[in-house]
Amino acid sequence: MKKHLLPTITVTLLLGACGEEQKDGEDKSASEIASSSTESTKNKEMKQKTSHKEKTTTEEKDETKKNESNDNNSEGANNSSVQEDVIYQFTQEQMTAMEKEFLDWADERAKTAGLAVSNYYFTHGAGGFGDWFARSEDGDIQVQNLDNPGPAGFKIRAIGGVVFYTSKAGIVGQTEEVNKAITAEGYSRHSDLNEDIHKYILADNGKVYELIKPATKMSFTTGFGEYSDSGTREGAYMPNEEFLVSKDTAAQQKWQKILNKYKPNAEKISTKPEQSNTTANGKYSFINDKNEIDFSDPTFRQYYFFESHHEEAFGVRVGMTEKQVKDILGAPTGETVLSGQGAVSAKLYGDIAVAYFNNVVNTIVVHPQRKITETEALRYFPNPTMNNLERIRNGEAKTGPEMYPFFLYDGNHGNGYQIVVDFDDAGNIKEIRNQKEVIKPIQR
Repeated sequence: MKKHLLPTITVTLLLGACGEEQKDGEDKSASEIASSSTESTKNKEMKQKTSHKEKTTTEEKDETKKNESNDNNSEGANNSSVQEDVIYQFTQEQMTAMEKEFLDWADERAKTAGLAVSNYYFTHGAGGFGDWFARSEDGDIQVQNLDNPGPAGFKIRAIGGVVFYTSKAGIVGQTEEVNKAITAEGYSRHSDLNEDIHKYILADNGKVYELIKPATKMSFTTGFGEYSDSGTREGAYMPNEEFLVSKDTAAQQKWQKILNKYKPNAEKISTKPEQSNTTANGKYSFINDKNEIDFSDPTFRQYYFFESHHEEAFGVRVGMTEKQVKDILGAPTGETVLSGQGAVSAKLYGDIAVAYFNNVVNTIVVHPQRKITETEALRYFPNPTMNNLERIRNGEAKTGPEMYPFFLYDGNHGNGYQIVVDFDDAGNIKEIRNQKEVIKPIQR
């Protein structure tokens, strides 16, 4: 891991003016770009302004001291929010205002350093359905919410961000010149390719995260990846770079101050899975708070084997969005592939599997996460209309689909639904489906 030097822009410029040199091989934080990019050409001018910068440094320290109580408490507040299992959910207008306030503050520092600064720190071209994120030393940071898996699926969420670079056109301070660049060309059209580019992520945990790369190796998507279409890290497009907590203490303090200013007006969202439609009202008393089903409970047998639930089950309906499902079952616990569905991927919510098509619920089935043997199934559930495992053992099953190990429950054929219990090769239940009547029971 590369070292990061102490970073406030004012202090860095002062060190450069005093003739301190950057050690070879060390990264510089965004505020230190000026010392490397302008040291040889602006040394005299910087020396002339040393007294002014010393005064500025003193003023910054005084302001820091003045706000020390609030800023020092910000980290504790953030830790408290994690312990309380809540997310501070800001409106888009609030997030825009927070980012703008930080950008306005960064504007003066960028001008002093001879840098351009923009909020165009991230964008991307065509993508999938998963949320975009950045990898950091503290965990994944959600940077674009597509509700897949959504804010609760991440430890940290970005409120906004900025990028510092040296403009080819000599622009200093805030600019929108890079906003006009197409994704493929990125920063290369407007930035000095001989200098570094620094991206800052302003996160909801009160920290500023930083990524430093040479301009030749920094694009709009550098440092960012995308979760899979199922909303999981497994199968995600992973970023090659990792954001680190910035050493820019002035930026950290400023961001914490802004965040604390807006927190009182943010909506608090619990990250704990809501179970109000399952265990809370007693209707689904066979499901615990982890969506684990008690298959031995007669209530489950009555609910799932004697009622039609192929379009609605456990409070989830076909056509619901993933966010609506999350409000009922909580965040997904994993993913699987449904049997008998043409290798359709589905998200797991404990023992419940939900498959999505075009971002809405298409199929709801039971997918036990513990081993349930054929013997246990016969004890827990009604007697099957057709026991195909027995037919296979007796040599009655022919080749093809008849050789598939399953139980069929369809004693009242014509009522519009049936239950299929699929088994794996080891004789354990793989899936339980309440479905339309697509299998005709074999008359014996």
